[in-house]
Amino acid sequence: MYYISKNDNDIVEDVYSNTVYLPSDIPVYSITDEEFQQINADGQNGNWKYIDGKLIPYVSAEQNKQTATKLLELTDWTTIADVGNSTMSNPFLSNQDEFIAYRNEVRQYAVYPVDGNVNWPVVPQEVWTNS
Repeated sequence: MYYISKNDNDIVEDVYSNTVYLPSDIPVYSITDEEFQQINADGQNGNWKYIDGKLIPYVSAEQNKQTATKLLELTDWTTIADVGNSTMSNPFLSNQDEFIAYRNEVRQYAVYPVDGNVNWPVVPQEVWTNS
C-alpha cells in the first residue's frame, strides 16, 4: 500500500502493514500499486497531483516553457521564406499558414508559461505541392 500526501505529493510506502504513521495534520490519499509503479516508471516522483480522485502528472510552468521552446525549434524550418513560396521552391510547403497558426498557439506557452497540464495543439502535416 502506498500513500501520496495532499500537500507536497511525497510518496510514502507502508512496507510493514496497512497503517501509515504520519502526523494527523498531513492529509493523504491512498494510491494503488499500479499508480505507484507509473510514478516511478515515469521518473516523476514528487510531480504528481491527486485531483478529483485521479492521479495526474503535475507539470511546472518551466517544464511547459521548455516543451513549447522545443516544439517551436522543431518547426523553425517552416518559417523560412522560400519554403512556402511557389516561385522560389519546387516543391513548396503549401500549408505554411497552418504552421504559422500552430506556432502562434505554442508560442503563447513559451512567452507566458503556465503551471499544469497543457492541451498542446497538434502539429500540422506537411503538404508539399509542385509548382
